[in-house]
Amino acid sequence: MITPPWWRRWWAVTSCILFLLIALSGFVKWRESALKKEKALLEEKVAIRTRELQDEKEKVERTLTELKVTQGQLIESEKIAAIEKLQQAVLHERLRISRELHDEVGATLSSISIFSQAAIQKNESGNIADSKSILEKIGETSRGVMSELNDVVWLINPLNDNLLKIIQRINNYTLPLCRTSNISFEIKNAVPENLDLSIDKRKAIYLVIKEAVNNTLKYAAAKNLIIQFKKSFEALHISIKDDGRGFDENKPSLGNGLDNMRQRAKDVNGKIAFNSALQRGTEIVLEVPLTNIGD
Repeated sequence: MITPPWWRRWWAVTSCILFLLIALSGFVKWRESALKKEKALLEEKVAIRTRELQDEKEKVERTLTELKVTQGQLIESEKIAAIEKLQQAVLHERLRISRELHDEVGATLSSISIFSQAAIQKNESGNIADSKSILEKIGETSRGVMSELNDVVWLINPLNDNLLKIIQRINNYTLPLCRTSNISFEIKNAVPENLDLSIDKRKAIYLVIKEAVNNTLKYAAAKNLIIQFKKSFEALHISIKDDGRGFDENKPSLGNGLDNMRQRAKDVNGKIAFNSALQRGTEIVLEVPLTNIGD
């Protein structure tokens, strides 16, 4: 019987297998320990990064909050500046009207004083007819200045800073005059909302319409008078239309009244057009922009 080499004997093979198993077991345990250490290190890194991200998130949130506060403060500052600008504009306009009123009333009172002196002289000289005529002139002048004073008081009242108040004012002024003259009068309002209007625009609108109404009553011999309000493309369109005898726009006797209306439209960056033909009536169209602050 041949004896095999020692490395082929059962105990050598068994020993080799056991050694391999022990080595493999050791390697697995070492690898498990290494993986645990790597996992712990990774978890620590993740925790650190999570805390860093949380800190960054909190910083971003604080920054956003500060930006919102700053934005709010800027918006509030802009609102305050806009309100102050509007208030200054309104104050300036009311001061201007007050100065105009002072000059106009002063001039009217001076003329009344002159007329009064003339009436006294005529009366003392026995010229009763001329004295009566002068007194009538004084009465007419007084009524005119009272009407203008009433208009100014209405214009500077902030409670009247809207379209419906203008329409009400125009109706109260025009309706009694048209009834006296047997003229049918109507106001048509196609504006869906009650627009807020600055004092200069209210003044321009009211005085243009008043001038147009007075022209209709004095010269047109009309049977119907219609005033219409419409809003289109950020502008207020106002039509004053009658069916009277019409007029020639170039006629000198009408020049001052038409020029006054043109100037009032220009004062508020508006437009005005006169459409008239003899015996075919007249239509005056006023366009007032609504894009400025306060409108």
